[in-house]
Amino acid sequence: MPIKIAITTDQPHDVTKRRWGSFTKIGNRAAADYWQTKFLPRHFARAAHGRYRYQDRRRQYRKKKRYYGRVGKAKKGGRVAQVWTGLMERMFRRRHMIKAYPTRFTIHMIGPRYISMRPKDPRKPWKAAEIMTVLADEERAMGRIWKAAVQRQVDRFRARRTKKVT
Repeated sequence: MPIKIAITTDQPHDVTKRRWGSFTKIGNRAAADYWQTKFLPRHFARAAHGRYRYQDRRRQYRKKKRYYGRVGKAKKGGRVAQVWTGLMERMFRRRHMIKAYPTRFTIHMIGPRYISMRPKDPRKPWKAAEIMTVLADEERAMGRIWKAAVQRQVDRFRARRTKKVT
């Protein structure tokens, strides 16, 4: 399930198509880094269940998890939807590879075996989709990061070409 963010901008007239592609690739890399460092950790916070509208866990599951949180076997007190032992959080935050292209970016994250892109049991939560949820304010922030990175590249390009005549 891809994360789709639409950014519309015009290519400057003095920038070639190939160079514009390299600039947008750098912008996509910056947006992907920002999502990985700023927004992914929010999915493992206590308020993530309400913020990202995760599927409700069963009452029995929540009760058991809180018990294990009290006795110290569940991380973060058993109150965070995506964290039990912390394995998924550790794997997603540490093991990833970002590939940026002129039109998009891809973040390859390796997770535990119980994470599936297509869950077989419809009663269980779709954890991969929950992790990839992007809110509107996050989408706008990533768009600002993208535009700033691309603008820096355009300014750097123009500064090299501009000659000061005295």
